[in-house]
Amino acid sequence: MLQDLLWLASAKQQYNMQRSAGMAGLMGFLSLFFIVWKWDEWFYPVFQKLGLVDMAHRIGLVSELTALTALSVLLLIAMVSFFFALIAFVFLFTIGTFFAIGNTERGLTIISYGILILFAPIILPVGLYFHLKDKKVKKKDLENGIIHPTTMENKYKSDKTLKPLWMNYKGDLETVRMFQLFQEQLKREGNGSNLMYNGLSTMVSQVMEQKKTLHKYLNRAVASVSDDRNWLIAHNHDKRSKPKNEDHSYYLLFPNPLPAYASKNFLDDCYAEDSVVRINPDYLHRSPFLYNYLILNGNHENERYKTEPLYVPAIEIEFVWNGFEIVPQIKENAHMQSLSTQYLDIYQMESEQLNSFFEEVGTREDVKTAIKEAHIALYLIPAAYDESELTLYNQYVQATPNAQAFAPLYQADVQERIVQYAEVGKPWAIKWLATDI
Repeated sequence: MLQDLLWLASAKQQYNMQRSAGMAGLMGFLSLFFIVWKWDEWFYPVFQKLGLVDMAHRIGLVSELTALTALSVLLLIAMVSFFFALIAFVFLFTIGTFFAIGNTERGLTIISYGILILFAPIILPVGLYFHLKDKKVKKKDLENGIIHPTTMENKYKSDKTLKPLWMNYKGDLETVRMFQLFQEQLKREGNGSNLMYNGLSTMVSQVMEQKKTLHKYLNRAVASVSDDRNWLIAHNHDKRSKPKNEDHSYYLLFPNPLPAYASKNFLDDCYAEDSVVRINPDYLHRSPFLYNYLILNGNHENERYKTEPLYVPAIEIEFVWNGFEIVPQIKENAHMQSLSTQYLDIYQMESEQLNSFFEEVGTREDVKTAIKEAHIALYLIPAAYDESELTLYNQYVQATPNAQAFAPLYQADVQERIVQYAEVGKPWAIKWLATDI
């Protein structure tokens, strides 16, 4: 029974296939009959207008015998069809081969070089023409004092004197490489770059001598940022606090007139509502301290505090290529901070470029505020503590350059701050105002 059903299904399928083929053949026959029937009325005039009839006569397709003419036309159609089929096959085969080879890195390289070689007769002359034209324009501009921006890599690789520097520093971290190339740039321009303080030096005598020189620049009072631009550039590479592969950072350092042991918290005096300064547990009886100030006179004096590192106002910077040269700039989202100088490499640098940069930095309100806050702290601490608690502090302040001379410049700011503390009930501020009156 099953075998009979399968035979019937197969027979039905064969019938459908023959029927489809017969239908196609029938449609072809009817089409041919229609063309022959309407040849003189419709098709011949169209072919004659298109010039196909004259072409058929020229190439010998038309004969006196109608059958021979029909055979010639059919052969021509077959040859043209075969030709187009061959072209389509070659095209598809070529595209398929390209895709198959291009899926591998090596194959892609071979194809690229093949295309380059194939079109070399066109690419080379055109490329040479534009290269010579561009070279001629650049030469003319250079003669007229016009320099066009370029990438740092092109600049250094195209210059015989700069290429060795590029290769020497190529393997360094990006931030370190840019700073080193900036130093080399200063040297080429005849400007100075002096390492004033080596924070990782193990030579005690050398460190002490460098620290004295450093304090002359950083531990001093200034009238304002407009009157003082003797700022320093620091490289922070303290490996104890940074991950192994993290980029080193660079900072612009500003002066702080406070004694080193009292210099850390000038931006946060413990009386502000959002203060984050920790109260030292050794002095809870006097907490909270103004600026977290530690009393270091009499029995409380300790040699450790005398060797505390100096903290200064600082802001992070970076060195970038601007199309012509390497320039310093404030790093994006950088903010003023109190930075220890203990483990920094600190440089004194001079150039017209740096002078312009310092002038721009000097207009920033956060820089002005930070330096002013350090000076307010210098003159406010004596107002908040008894004279007996300021013995060591006063000794340091008397030795600080310009500390006494510039006190009148900040007097109004200090008094305004004292009034603020008195308004929130700080006893020392109330007492000071009563005494001052």
